[in-house]
Amino acid sequence: MKKFRKGQLKRIFAAGMSLVITVALLGGCGNSGQQTAGNGSGNRTDDIMADGGGQAGEQPSDSTAMGRYLEEAADLSESLSGYRNAIFKLEDGGVVLTDPVKNMRVSKDHGVTWENDGNTWLSEILDRGGFIDDYAVGADGTVGILYTYMESEDETDADESAGTDSEEEEKPWWASEKRELLIVKPDGTEIPVVFTVMDEDMYPSHIWISEHGRAFVGTQGSDLYEILEDGSSKVFLTLEDSPQIIQFQGSRMIIDGYGYDSLLIYDMESSEFIEDDTLDTFVNENYGDRAFNGGSWYDLYFFPGEDNILYLAGEKGVHRHVIGGSAIEQIVDANLTTFGNPTYRLLGMIALENNEFMAIFTDARLVRFIYDPTVPTVPGQTIKAYSLKENNTLRRAISIYQIENPDVYVEYEIGMEKNTGVTRDDALKKLNTEIMAGDGPDLLILDDMPVDSYIEKGMLADIAPLMDSMNGEGKLFERAVDAYRQEGKIYVVPCEISLPIMEGAPNYVSDINDLEGIADAVERLRKDHPGMDLLKICSPKGVMKQFVMVCAPAWLTENGELNREMISDFLVQTKRIYDAQMEGLSDEMIRQYEEENEEHIQYYGEMLEESDWFGRGTEEVYYVTGERRIMTGVLGGAYTYAEITSVQRTTGFEDNVILPMSGQCRNVFWVDTLAGISAVSTQIGRAEGLLKVLLGDEDISGMGFPINRTAFESSLFPADFVSTDTAYSQLGFEYEDGSSFYWNIYWYGEQQADILKGWMQAADTPYVRNKVLEEAVYTAGTSYIQGETSLEEAVSAVEKSMAIYMAE
Repeated sequence: MKKFRKGQLKRIFAAGMSLVITVALLGGCGNSGQQTAGNGSGNRTDDIMADGGGQAGEQPSDSTAMGRYLEEAADLSESLSGYRNAIFKLEDGGVVLTDPVKNMRVSKDHGVTWENDGNTWLSEILDRGGFIDDYAVGADGTVGILYTYMESEDETDADESAGTDSEEEEKPWWASEKRELLIVKPDGTEIPVVFTVMDEDMYPSHIWISEHGRAFVGTQGSDLYEILEDGSSKVFLTLEDSPQIIQFQGSRMIIDGYGYDSLLIYDMESSEFIEDDTLDTFVNENYGDRAFNGGSWYDLYFFPGEDNILYLAGEKGVHRHVIGGSAIEQIVDANLTTFGNPTYRLLGMIALENNEFMAIFTDARLVRFIYDPTVPTVPGQTIKAYSLKENNTLRRAISIYQIENPDVYVEYEIGMEKNTGVTRDDALKKLNTEIMAGDGPDLLILDDMPVDSYIEKGMLADIAPLMDSMNGEGKLFERAVDAYRQEGKIYVVPCEISLPIMEGAPNYVSDINDLEGIADAVERLRKDHPGMDLLKICSPKGVMKQFVMVCAPAWLTENGELNREMISDFLVQTKRIYDAQMEGLSDEMIRQYEEENEEHIQYYGEMLEESDWFGRGTEEVYYVTGERRIMTGVLGGAYTYAEITSVQRTTGFEDNVILPMSGQCRNVFWVDTLAGISAVSTQIGRAEGLLKVLLGDEDISGMGFPINRTAFESSLFPADFVSTDTAYSQLGFEYEDGSSFYWNIYWYGEQQADILKGWMQAADTPYVRNKVLEEAVYTAGTSYIQGETSLEEAVSAVEKSMAIYMAE
């Protein structure tokens, strides 16, 4: 057994890489050009890299770089569940797809046709009430299946009666689950494995099969076990933490897992680790914060190629590296392929013959990557898209648009890229400079940007003709679009929206139709529930932020002037809500809220109340556990709606009422992905094409419901929905005192779906965050609510703050 600890590795350098790869830049390379990591090349690697080294031939600077990978996508949702699928390559060229609830699919023609493998053991496991934890297939055809089934009451009673100590500690939750392992050899021989782990490893969670049929099992601990031919097991290697992905290349075992700085390359013959500084640097710089998502998908997936080649795939595309070499080349550009679409998450990938690749993504999307030397490496036409912060909905739209338009490259600029320290003001100044210089974006996502100022200055094009053509076909929720119509013109359009919502007992919420009604309800709740936490919020700002979205649209008049009366009323009503919430609240409850804020600062660098998500969550779990007495938040997706409607199926909550939240405004919708087109764009037609994708029939929303009716309808019921009478999922957690809570989530039916449609159709009052105004209200409001200033002084302070801002 070998043991790995950071800082104590005996390492060896990889051999077989005697030449340094010379890398050519995109602008000056021809069809043999090679790109450095991150620059977006799609060049066929064997043209210049057949011997593991060699120099790319330079071409004249005015030549067009040719050749990139194109993709052929197939929807396998009829034969795969789309959940935790995996892909494996057999030594005879066959390809295997595994699924935790469906038989393996095998292709002998590189994915052109597929057939069931015909095994019976999967159905036997499922018929016993088991479920598959992990699957693995070796190149020689050896199959490993790790599965779990719940221990029956008879088995539990037998285990308990076998014990001799009545004071024996209660078993951990995972001890009531039986985990078993089955190895199936290429000739069909089945080997049940008697698998035991050390206490610190808890239980097995992953299985891997080497090229020659050796089976290895990972656990929740740091030990990696090998399964021997007789079905017994032994500790093979001890790592610093649990491995999550292992690939094999000859005698090498390539490992990644929780807390790993980079990939580990372990030589099983020499029992030594292989050092690769180039690989370490690349992984740290591009995937340093990678996650494994419980095996549901991988931020970084890697797989072996020929000889010493290792491929790395993820949101940056696909890169090629010779182990021990000094270069890493991008061969598939994420921006031009499915890798750039956040809708699809990578589950696995393999190298095929002729430098082709095949990948399986979530939603059973199988993609084959084929190199085409006749197309430009980067499309000849370019349009620019911009958002202040990264917007996954826009990324999905770009991916779809570029696949549909392979001759157009969409250059996506993010003003406040993560971990750059760029402020909002800095980003907006840079953007304005680019626009003034005629080098600005063609399409803009205007979330958290000065939209009114851009419209007043004539910086945005009128998109009313496009919107009217789509509305004329009944494609969009018309009221949400018309909310932005000014004298017949439309300059911006929300691509997705969320709905402020509230839920509670009928005697408290049924008659609420304004902010004063909410304050009345909270005061009645306090009277009926002394000492209880009503809102799970313990600060003036937190209370104000909870209701700002249904009030802020009323704070400015049509002329853009401050509405003192509305701001005054907002402060009065939120003070009533805050006072009722805090009355009789224990010091412990307040302390817990403060600790949550401190923890959020520790992990995210900002207070919980300062996060973009504060006030958006519906927190129905806290409501059904009694940790808050009224539920308020923002409804932005079908699953959240399933959670909210499931409250009414929970004992004691059957008569609960769900309704859109009304404050100082009604029929409010929270705007996300607010899109516009630059008035000075020279690519208006292509920018409109990208906008059509954003508003298209495919649901690509990431923050809310799509305003396209077809996309909205398609989002209401998931593909794996079975029945409203069957629990769709379950939420559960344990408290510090050892008690636990489990809650079933049921999908809603057509009647409740129709109610949601009605809310979408009625939504006509947009809420877009105005951070300057809102922060002015929060600052002055906190002083007023805490009794430090009068109401008049607070409103005047807001007015003064806005005057100073406008003057600047």
